[in-house]
Amino acid sequence: MIDFIPGAFTPTEVASAEELGCRVVKLYPARICGAHHVSDLRSVMGDVELVPTGGIGPDDVGAYLRSGSLAVGLGSSLVGPGLSLTAIQERARRALAFAN
Repeated sequence: MIDFIPGAFTPTEVASAEELGCRVVKLYPARICGAHHVSDLRSVMGDVELVPTGGIGPDDVGAYLRSGSLAVGLGSSLVGPGLSLTAIQERARRALAFAN
C-alpha cells in the first residue's frame, strides 16, 4: 500500500488534510515563507508531519530539518536541466551534509 501525501500551504489546508486522516503533508511551495513557516505550522498543528518541497536548495536542508520537518523534497535544485552527474553528486553531498 502506498500512502497518500497531499500538498498544502496554509494552516487550514494542513488541518483539513489531518482531519481526513493524513499523517504526512507536503508543504508546497516552501520557498515562499521559508523554514520558519514549518515551525510556525508545527506550533499550532496536531501530530501531522510536514515535508516541505518547492524551491529548496541543498544548502537549505538543515534549516528545514531543524524547523521540525520530517523530510525535505529537492527537485530542480538537485537535478535541474543541464547538470552533469558530478554536479548532481556534489549537490546531493551538500544536502546530506546539512541533514546530519
